[in-house]
Amino acid sequence: MQIIHVNLTQESPKLLEAGKKLDMTYSVKWVQTNVVFARRFEVYLDYPFFEHQIHWFSIFNSFMMVIFLTGLVSMILMRTLRNDYAKYAREDDDLELLERDVSEESGWKLVHGDVFRPPRSLVFLSAFVGIGTQMAALILLVIVLAIVGMLYVGRGAIITTFIVCYALTSFISGYVSGGLYSRNGAAIPFGTMVVIFVLWAFISFPLVLLGTVVGRNWSGAPNNPCRVKTIPRPIPEKKWYLTPFVISLMGGLLPFGSIFIEMYFVFTSFWNYKVYYVYGFMLLVFVILIIVTICVTIVGTYFLLNAENYHWQWTSFFSAASTSLYVYLYSIYYYHVKTKMSGFFQTSFYFGYTLMFCLGLGILCGAVGYLGSTLFVRRIYRNIKCD
Repeated sequence: MQIIHVNLTQESPKLLEAGKKLDMTYSVKWVQTNVVFARRFEVYLDYPFFEHQIHWFSIFNSFMMVIFLTGLVSMILMRTLRNDYAKYAREDDDLELLERDVSEESGWKLVHGDVFRPPRSLVFLSAFVGIGTQMAALILLVIVLAIVGMLYVGRGAIITTFIVCYALTSFISGYVSGGLYSRNGAAIPFGTMVVIFVLWAFISFPLVLLGTVVGRNWSGAPNNPCRVKTIPRPIPEKKWYLTPFVISLMGGLLPFGSIFIEMYFVFTSFWNYKVYYVYGFMLLVFVILIIVTICVTIVGTYFLLNAENYHWQWTSFFSAASTSLYVYLYSIYYYHVKTKMSGFFQTSFYFGYTLMFCLGLGILCGAVGYLGSTLFVRRIYRNIKCD
């Protein structure tokens, strides 16, 4: 016989007085149940809360957003860019007309000689993209394991799973960071390797080192569709809504809109002591977040290149990473409206943990947005004639 549930009730409370003897009595009643021991945790699951129709509606709403954004990106690729490609596909006998059209053109085609120029602070960008890619793989792996293995049952099971999966996915971080750093024409200093060796021992370090070596040596030489010019092209002045800051700030709105309902359930689970168990919903929302982030970042990158601004690398990263800014603003609203916390320690604990969560989310989304924009930029410049 195994105990699966304990219910404690009190009757006839007595006033506690100093120096007075108090008699403690209790009684136990055993009730036999048909619930098996393996499903003992289900008594703590709040089915009406997590499976409310609003939860289902938010998934459907996010799915429709994915369809809209995917169609928008497809329209850019299939219509706008196709018309631009036609000008570069003319025969040589129409060379004079081609030169006249090119001289009158403006937009993303004019920056083909600078668009693949290595970004500023390449070391930090490589590190952030590598860490973000690892975190994306880590979150996906943990969610899948939670769906398969019911991680909410065991004490500390999710934390243990996070630690193990983090160590095992360190190879991804090293591979992406090393490959990005190497493809932009830089070499990894030996001193950096020594510092990493001191900081990362045991399991994580060998995998990061192995991934870095593989990414540096096997990712291939830079094969950019267009040659980088020696002299950087001056960036013309554009309207305020085409500046990198505004594009970065607006880029996080739609990704946040696709997850903010799920954020309510996640925050309630963490801060209001409800057990989160609908990992299937979380997997769908995570996939939707990835797709929406890629689509929004591609659109923002296209607008930036059309403004003849070739500094798209950091803009694409921050455009996706700004999702975490809106999540943090939402956490401020949640703290004042949905919780009853007060005092210095509770407030610092809440916002400290939320800040760490948002930093991780920002790096994850930033890496996804950068990788998506990289594929997009390489794709649109592949078919034009570069001098």
